[in-house]
Amino acid sequence: MQRLNVEDYLAGYGSALRIVAQKPAIKEGRDCLIVLEPVLRQTTLSSYPQRRLEQASEDYLQIERTRKNANAVLVSAGSIGALQRSYPNYFWDTDRFVDVMRRAIK
Repeated sequence: MQRLNVEDYLAGYGSALRIVAQKPAIKEGRDCLIVLEPVLRQTTLSSYPQRRLEQASEDYLQIERTRKNANAVLVSAGSIGALQRSYPNYFWDTDRFVDVMRRAIK
């Protein structure tokens, strides 16, 4: 039977996204590459000026090809707040869901 590690992934997302939310404001006109590695509980946020969109796209594709357990998204936004409004599903709090899931399994 294959183990999906759902709890690890969800807990990792929660931890990783709290880190992203604490990052300083992104300068306007920037493209952002956010890489979530939930099992490692690691998030990387890279910011690119508009003139480097091609490099941002190449970095995104490289991550998609080489990091099996990573989830990457390349977005344009003026701030973390704008990212949260544009992509709310990347910032949902998973802690409560994990807690309910644990209780249901018991």
